[in-house]
Amino acid sequence: MPRFFTAGDNALLVELDPEVSGAELAASADAVREIGEVESCIIGHSSLYVVFQMTRGGPMEELLRQALNDAPSRVPSAEPREHRIRVSVHPDVSPDLPLLIEATGESREAIIRRMRELRLTVRYCGFRPGFAYIEGLPSSWQLPRHSRARTSVPAGSFAVAGAMCAFYPDRSPGGWNLIGRTDALLWDPKRDRPGLLAAGDLVRIDPVEESLSPPELMQEPAAIEGELVGTFVTAGQNTMIVSALDPSRIAYGMAAGGPFDHDAAGAANHAVGNQRDAPVIECAMVGPAVRFLGPALLAWFGSPGQCLLNGRVARDPRQIAVKAGDVLEIGRITGGLRGVLALRGGVVDPNPALSVEPSRVRSGEQLFAGNVQGETARLGALSRTDRNFIRVGRGPHEIADELFGRLRARRWIVTEELNRIGVRLRCGEMTTGIPASL
Repeated sequence: MPRFFTAGDNALLVELDPEVSGAELAASADAVREIGEVESCIIGHSSLYVVFQMTRGGPMEELLRQALNDAPSRVPSAEPREHRIRVSVHPDVSPDLPLLIEATGESREAIIRRMRELRLTVRYCGFRPGFAYIEGLPSSWQLPRHSRARTSVPAGSFAVAGAMCAFYPDRSPGGWNLIGRTDALLWDPKRDRPGLLAAGDLVRIDPVEESLSPPELMQEPAAIEGELVGTFVTAGQNTMIVSALDPSRIAYGMAAGGPFDHDAAGAANHAVGNQRDAPVIECAMVGPAVRFLGPALLAWFGSPGQCLLNGRVARDPRQIAVKAGDVLEIGRITGGLRGVLALRGGVVDPNPALSVEPSRVRSGEQLFAGNVQGETARLGALSRTDRNFIRVGRGPHEIADELFGRLRARRWIVTEELNRIGVRLRCGEMTTGIPASL
């Protein structure tokens, strides 16, 4: 029987039989994703992480139990999809192959011959978009991870660690043992199925001696549909176009995305008459300058920023009406790190929906408005009374009461090591007066 553990306000961790097969995991996930309230279902080694819309508790557990009971009938009876992937074992791209040879006591030729005979199965995906955890290695091939990870592993690297092997879809840090490299494109957001490998797929290795270059994603100019409204004269420090939060991205090994400051983005969109989740321009530290070709309505919310319209301070940055020839400049952001600029109709995002990172704005690029259906533009307040408090709840795994209490009884200082992926905190002094809801 599956076991359920609370994993956030609207999520459950479902632990299944540890002996469940990759095909059964994939079938269970497919059954769960058909539940209307489920936003995302992420496959683990023998578990499912389910994000949903309704309030947590009994109703969702019951729906999940029903779906999991039906899952066995979904296990495909036909042979699953099979991939034959060419892998170079040239010494230049297989620095840890000698470690595998030493651990097994086999010759290099024998290792390569066995590599060609492997019949591997994708168990689940995660870590990076397109990164698949693949099982089926011989027990003698189970090398431990490196004690210190490499800071940069080339895209396409074929690696082993423990009972798993994997292909690195892009350049990233990694601690696995590199025994080859492929030139196969493992992740392409423009494909109908962006990840080459998915849970339940079979993988065969075709080792070759010649060196293969890392796979490269061809960057084709995107066809932009929208109204051209202006040009970025300057791009600012770190300006991005961000679309709505999309929990389904989690299943591909990506963050759910969306604005860093959801409240500010919602308020800005409301002020220009958009739906609250319309794409916006997210600015960090120093914002951009835009020259407009015609009339437009914009709104700035979030941390205070110097909003200059034709060199003068805008009367009310919460609603800024511009005309042809006007230049709107967002200067240095103070009292925080980020703010958002909304545009009537929504900002057109040139990136595919499953791009790994948001669209970064560059000087000279054009700004397009979409046709987001909204309401009458109305100003609203953005409360920041609780900005220094973060709600913390117990996760699905056990934690000692003493440790949890220590987490809550300290002030935590935001360090400079932060980005859209994570915010690193440093432990500060003891404190009191933390709200009981935290």
